[in-house]
Amino acid sequence: MLNNSLKSNNTMVYIQTILMQISIPYIIIVSLIGIAGNVITIVMLSKRSLTKNFNNCTLIALASTDLLFNLALVSRCLSDLIELNSDIFCRLLSFFSHLAELLSACFTVHFTIQRFVAVKFPLSVFIERKNYFLHYSILTLFILFGIAYCLLLITKNQYENCQEELHLNWFLSDALLSFVIPFTLIAILNLLIIFHLRKTCRNNQQLIFTKQSKKNFLPLNSKRKSLISFDSISQAKLSETSTVTNIKVLLKTKNLFILSKY
Repeated sequence: MLNNSLKSNNTMVYIQTILMQISIPYIIIVSLIGIAGNVITIVMLSKRSLTKNFNNCTLIALASTDLLFNLALVSRCLSDLIELNSDIFCRLLSFFSHLAELLSACFTVHFTIQRFVAVKFPLSVFIERKNYFLHYSILTLFILFGIAYCLLLITKNQYENCQEELHLNWFLSDALLSFVIPFTLIAILNLLIIFHLRKTCRNNQQLIFTKQSKKNFLPLNSKRKSLISFDSISQAKLSETSTVTNIKVLLKTKNLFILSKY
């Protein structure tokens, strides 16, 4: 039994070492691809006007948070390879990774709210262009809140061998702020967008159907009117011809009466 347990432990350790050797290069390659893609996204979106299109501003903020997270991930992998166990460096990595996660969730919620408002109230886009200060202030508040929260998180918790050990309250708050609440809001807003689009699609189909029915009804009315007018014209012509014939008959009878006298 002891030999079997030792063999199983040795195999588990061997598998873990192989996975660690494979995972670190894999994470570095994926993170470098993400860094390149986010840099290209930021450069391309920065060429457009940010005051006229606030969606670009939110997308740039999202790309920046993803870039920050990928940089922190690459730094963490390199520190594991170098076996750097500096407490300050580990806390900085934890700070930037938590900040990137929190801000990415906040900016995604903000972008989804913008999409919902644009779909629900299309004319509000012209009003939002004048209130660009509101959008910048919201993004600034998100950033300040994220920095304050992450600073408290790294100072109130312990780190051993570059591994953070979060207390239960901090773990729950981090899960709620970074995942549960944003995911719930995004799901609700996307469902509302889908329901609104389906409703507008049905209304458009009904409007198209009524227009087509009206178009089909108008030629029938015109045909009926033309038939009625044709009947009236024919009746008028018949009445004219009948009166003319009656006048001719009266004239003939009058002439015959005069001739009979003479």
